[in-house]
Amino acid sequence: MSRAGSEPSGAHGGARCFRPAVQPLVSAASRQLRAAVPDADAAELAAVGQGMEDWLSDRLCAASARTLVASLTSFDSFVASDPLPDILAQHPGLAELLDALTSNAVSAASELLTRFDQDRALVAGFLGGDPGRVMAVAFGRGDAHCGGRTVSELSFASGARLIYRPRPVGLHARWNDLLAELAPLLGGLAPGRAEVLERPGYGWVEFIHARPAADIDQFYRRLGAQLALLHVLGATDIHAENVVAAGDCPVVVDVETLFQPRWTPHTDGGSDPALTTLETSVLNTFVLPRPVFGPYGRLDLSAFGGRPGRFPHDLPAWADAGTDRMHLVRGPAPYAGGRNLPAPDVDPAAHSSAFLDGFRTAYRSLAGDTLLRGLDRFAEAELRIVPRASEWYADLLRESTEPAFLREIDGRAKAFAPLDDVTAYPHFARFADASRADLLAGDIPYFAATVGGREVWTTAGTRLPDVLETDGLSAARARIASLGEQDLRAQLWFAEASLATMTPFAGHRLVPGAAAGLEVPDPARLLQLAVDIGDDLLRRGSADAVRINWPSLEIAEDGDWCVRQMGASLGSGYCGVALFLAELGKISGQDRFLDAAARTVRPLPGLVELLDGYASLAVGVGPGAFTGLGGIAYTVARLADLLADSTFDIPAALRATAAAARATEAADVADGLAGAVLAVSAVAADTGLPEAGALVEELGARLASLSPLPGGGFLFGRAGVAHALRLAGRAPTGGEAPATGLGWCSGLAGLVLASPSPRLVDRFRAALEQRPPSPDHSLCHGELGVLDAARSVGAPVRLPRGLACGTPGAVPTPGLLHGLSGIGHGLLRLGFADRVPALSLLEPAAGAVPEHH
Repeated sequence: MSRAGSEPSGAHGGARCFRPAVQPLVSAASRQLRAAVPDADAAELAAVGQGMEDWLSDRLCAASARTLVASLTSFDSFVASDPLPDILAQHPGLAELLDALTSNAVSAASELLTRFDQDRALVAGFLGGDPGRVMAVAFGRGDAHCGGRTVSELSFASGARLIYRPRPVGLHARWNDLLAELAPLLGGLAPGRAEVLERPGYGWVEFIHARPAADIDQFYRRLGAQLALLHVLGATDIHAENVVAAGDCPVVVDVETLFQPRWTPHTDGGSDPALTTLETSVLNTFVLPRPVFGPYGRLDLSAFGGRPGRFPHDLPAWADAGTDRMHLVRGPAPYAGGRNLPAPDVDPAAHSSAFLDGFRTAYRSLAGDTLLRGLDRFAEAELRIVPRASEWYADLLRESTEPAFLREIDGRAKAFAPLDDVTAYPHFARFADASRADLLAGDIPYFAATVGGREVWTTAGTRLPDVLETDGLSAARARIASLGEQDLRAQLWFAEASLATMTPFAGHRLVPGAAAGLEVPDPARLLQLAVDIGDDLLRRGSADAVRINWPSLEIAEDGDWCVRQMGASLGSGYCGVALFLAELGKISGQDRFLDAAARTVRPLPGLVELLDGYASLAVGVGPGAFTGLGGIAYTVARLADLLADSTFDIPAALRATAAAARATEAADVADGLAGAVLAVSAVAADTGLPEAGALVEELGARLASLSPLPGGGFLFGRAGVAHALRLAGRAPTGGEAPATGLGWCSGLAGLVLASPSPRLVDRFRAALEQRPPSPDHSLCHGELGVLDAARSVGAPVRLPRGLACGTPGAVPTPGLLHGLSGIGHGLLRLGFADRVPALSLLEPAAGAVPEHH
């Protein structure tokens, strides 16, 4: 990621109060610059020198601020006393860093000035006329690499502006050539381009002025078309600051991460084919929304929807800067955004249809020989290799300026110890030494390769042979060979799911709809519908030789939608999918579903063993029925029976659940103790294990001691807790709280399923008669949860035609609570409730009775 992602806007602001302290170093750098280019035009030298001074001052202040603050008592007198010499004498590591930053800044500035002077005539031709003198240079328009060199912006006397890139721009030039060649094929969808003047080892790039679009839909059609091409060419890092909205045309201004390689993670859980599918999808371009999540919410940095906001995680900043009380604080920092939006007040989500139309049309146009024929031109072009996110490296750089690391000449190297943590990606070890050298110089590490090669080289020129699993050109050819309607459907799903994340989660409520197209189901019809869903799930799954998993649109930790590969949970993970497939296989007698269920949970025994062995990990997962270990323990016990699989260690799952439950203060079913009680009660009924019965007693007693929940629903409220307490042989506490609506999770359906008292049943029946059916057919707060409760009390069951998931835009997702598995399970419940236990209640196998019921 570029500086947009690695450094928040205003990151240097508080530290700038130390500019007087670092001014002697800045002044010395200016003298060195004048000596390095004695024949330069005086005015241009002054302009470049001023830009260098501004950039260098910020970097020196940021690097030294923590040490300076640790030494001050009175700010004014401290700064006036010229404190830096004494500070550097006590902190040789800081002296080494500031020296490197200073000498690199001088070298980078003199190199820029010399190159421009040599290329003056070429630049004039490139710009269409003499731009006049250089009047200003803004360094730091990107991360510092390769000895403090950064992308820089030049402003001229004529008003013209130009971008200087201190690295090869051949890849960008070849990209432009390809765009020109594809323009007739793409017609009105052809992307715009930033022209380049290619020079040996560096280049000059057209400055693209942002302009409002006259036709915003056309802008987004072109952005969709651009996504198709970027995806095929293996681009990444095309975020909000790398795309400029130039009227009706989005222009990518930085393409150094085209043909980006991918590394396969090596973990204890084995490979995850869904992760592979996700990381090789259109999402990997970063054009589409892929929000960054943190304790302060979320931030979309994408080219499609990125706009100013704040980083959602803790970043260091200075409070009370320039005073005696100056101190470091951590919190969400502002993000300035880019120039990617075609109008200041535009709602990108309102133009999703145009965007998808452009993507679809361009994708089909690219599925031919034209693009393949144009790829060879890229073979020798240099691309930047990004083994780890620039933001991660930037965090290391920031933390390496702690005074404790700077008291020794090599102390900062200790801050870079995480470079050697390469558990999931062993090949990262080959990047560690070169990364450390770049970081010690104050730079973000830089690696490069040719598009057609597998050898990587470092800033120092060291060659790392065969470090890439495949070269970028071969990977692009493979993607082009795979283009077709099946892959188009898969990529459209990723695009639609990503766009859906821009819609906030509307809450756990049943959305009313139109009363049309209802049918009274019979078991045969219900089974066929469930089989159709099962086959759809298998088509959507990502499989390798070992397992199946799914990319999923699900609710993230912050309560909004996100796209990621499925984890193990029952509610939104692969446990829920596996249970539906296994039940479907049993009912239908079709082995493909049982086989798929077994492959879905292939990593589950190893996960249970890990959580059993490390209580701290179990505590982190939590005990809940639908998000945590309760649901996993329930799945293990049920699948041990359904799949006749003896590899599931049920006692280990119970021990891990117990560890998680003993550490929680949450009472609800979804995340807390009530969910653990439901799960363990079912395990006790299914297995007869005495430790399960004892754990129900223990957790029931603890649950009874917790304060009553404020809400009345089943998933997060008192109804679920009351049901769990009854299973544990205890009286519910706290009285009844009101339910919201009809749905299972928060409304009457959940209350009726858990405790069908005559009063509740009457209320539920009356509400059923008065409401139109919902367009959301999910289990959580959609139709299938309601209809299961209706069936249980003998109320009429009418199934809507056309079943839709409970996601924004009804984007299909595989999970249990909001997706296809829950809908499929609900259909089996309507037709075969005597054989299919309710996952919504974590019921034991049909016929098994919980010991404490």
